[in-house]
Amino acid sequence: MYLRSATFFIAFLLHLAPCLAAESFHPEIADPILENWRWQTFPQLEGPGFRAVAEDADGNVWFATDVGVKRYDGLTWTDYAVEDGLHGAPVNVLCAGKDGRVWAGSRRGISVFEDGAWRRVFPVDTNADWTIWSIREASDGTIWSGTARGALCIMPDGEMCYFTTEDCAIGLRVIAPWMTYFIV
Repeated sequence: MYLRSATFFIAFLLHLAPCLAAESFHPEIADPILENWRWQTFPQLEGPGFRAVAEDADGNVWFATDVGVKRYDGLTWTDYAVEDGLHGAPVNVLCAGKDGRVWAGSRRGISVFEDGAWRRVFPVDTNADWTIWSIREASDGTIWSGTARGALCIMPDGEMCYFTTEDCAIGLRVIAPWMTYFIV
C-alpha cells in the first residue's frame, strides 16, 4: 500500500510540474546591428538639418543639410555652402556618379562637384527656381532628376531635355527656352 501511495504521489507531482513553472525558457539572441559599440555619433551632423547621404567612388561620404553639403573623407569634415558655388540651400538630395562627380539638388536647381569645386548646372538662368526632388544616374551616365514639374534628363554631353505635360511646357518654354521639351 505504501508503494501504491508513493507511485500515485509521484505521478501527481509529475503531472502538476508543468503548471508550477513560471514561464518557458526562450533564449534571446541580440541583434548585432543594435549593439552600441557598432555605432558612432558625429557632432558635425548635429543641428544642420540632415537630409540625404551619398558615398562617392573614392569612399568620401557626402551629407545634404539645411545649409549646404558636408563631405567626410574618414578623417576630415569639409563644409560647402552657397558661397562655395552650390546653387541653393537647403540641399534636398545627393547623387554620387560613377565618374567621381557628386550632384546636389535644392529648391533652386542642380549643382555638380567636380575638379574640387561646385558649379551650377541647372537651370541655366539664375532667376528661375526649379525644385529638385530626386537625382539618379543611369548606366549610360545620363543624369535623371525628378522635379515638381516633370522629369529632367542631363545627357553626358551636357544637353538637357525635359519630360512634362503640355500645360507645364507652355509656361516652361517661357522660363527656359534653351531646353528641349517632350510632352508625356
